Amino acid sequence: QYLFIYHQLQWLAVTWKNVLIKFNIFSSASPSKCALVNKILTIIYGALFIGMAFLAAKARSIIQLTLALAGVSFGPVFGVQLLGIFVPFGNVKGAWIGLITSFSTLLWIYTGSLQYGKSPQVLPLSADFCSNLLTGNDTIGQNFVHNRSLNTT
Repeated sequence: QYLFIYHQLQWLAVTWKNVLIKFNIFSSASPSKCALVNKILTIIYGALFIGMAFLAAKARSIIQLTLALAGVSFGPVFGVQLLGIFVPFGNVKGAWIGLITSFSTLLWIYTGSLQYGKSPQVLPLSADFCSNLLTGNDTIGQNFVHNRSLNTT
């Protein structure tokens, strides 16, 4: 299994190298620099996978974790898409700021919900011990009678 995980991490790092090669910084890089970038990306992906393992341990089920993380990641993307459709003066800078802000906020909310668990139980509310004299709003009636008496004099 460790070999499988190692190959998956290598595949992800190679994929990112193919994406990063389009930028000027990485297109003229030496093979040793490319190897270093791949190693750093492998470490980053490994840390992400370990973090996701801790999240999976805290979650109720893998399906719930998957759906929640999909919502956390697809929600901001949908927001940027709606920005492009409905806001004609939206720009790339605003889209990126909104995307990063909403993703981090949603991730913070989801992590907090995993950490603190369920919301507190709502206490029962009963008006059984209240007297019937307190059920109406007497201040409105008194003000109405008072104002009416002022208008007649």
